[in-house]
Amino acid sequence: KVADYLLDFGPEGGDGGGEIVAVGTPEEVAANPASWTGKYLKEVLDRHETRRKARVASLSAEPVKPARKVKARA
Repeated sequence: KVADYLLDFGPEGGDGGGEIVAVGTPEEVAANPASWTGKYLKEVLDRHETRRKARVASLSAEPVKPARKVKARA
């Protein structure tokens, strides 16, 4: 995520655009059903959240046991 605030112009490109469709944080724009950009952002943000939850779940799994000291044999 690299933007703190978005201005989404549209609803289409070229002659079909020029109106402000959505403004706000990426999450706010993603929640706006009139925004084509928001529809794309919602998918991206949902994937990011799913990956974040998976990482958190893997970190809270069973702790790793410390290594044992073993003497090397010649």
